[in-house]
Amino acid sequence: MKMSLDKDPTKINTIAIVTFSRADLLRRWIESILEAHEHDKFQKILVQQVGRADVDEVVRDFAHHFDIVIRVNGAHRNTIQNISFNRFLAMDIGFNTYGSDAVLNLEEDVLISKDALSFILEMQKSYWGQKRLRGVNLGSIETGESISSSGYSEIRFGVQGPAFMLTKQTWYNSKLENLRDSNYASLYDGFLESWVKSGFMATPNLSRFRDLGVGGTHTPINHDDPYFKLMEASFNQVVNTDR
Repeated sequence: MKMSLDKDPTKINTIAIVTFSRADLLRRWIESILEAHEHDKFQKILVQQVGRADVDEVVRDFAHHFDIVIRVNGAHRNTIQNISFNRFLAMDIGFNTYGSDAVLNLEEDVLISKDALSFILEMQKSYWGQKRLRGVNLGSIETGESISSSGYSEIRFGVQGPAFMLTKQTWYNSKLENLRDSNYASLYDGFLESWVKSGFMATPNLSRFRDLGVGGTHTPINHDDPYFKLMEASFNQVVNTDR
């Protein structure tokens, strides 16, 4: 894919979101991005899979906040193909068109903390030149007064689908190109796993995102599941600190 877009030279990173059917969650997600510290240091891409009038309305309301909005027709692809195609397209634009050092991938059903983007920038600064850094996962289910909001860990783990950042090195050294060659028949994260686990993902000890989605490819079907409860508690510990 080749595109020619205006790039702001002061923005070395990109935020990429894909959306389809959850207009209320999309609105909350965009608002959380615009409230985040240092969001103006990131290019912003929105890939919208068309088909929902309520999502069209939200996209129109917020389009001026994005550097580019791309609308795609997913009618000829199945669910897995659409997830992988839309995600690949957003990252491809971020890395190959904008030339970003990193792309933060966010699903429409998450909220990020006000310091989430600052955390990513700090990880880039701390690990500059260290080739084993594969990216940043923003999630955690840890809680407790003894856990510092500034603490983080180096974890040999795959990407957390709802909210993860990849470095340019990971984009070019992983097997994501094979995803396109396979016609997006599998979920994108499986093509990343071997390379990501050969290094580490910097991960905050307290969650920088809250997952509001249920019944996805990797999430439970009920908000009462401990996954959601623990992540919400961890996220709220950060939110309450940043007031």
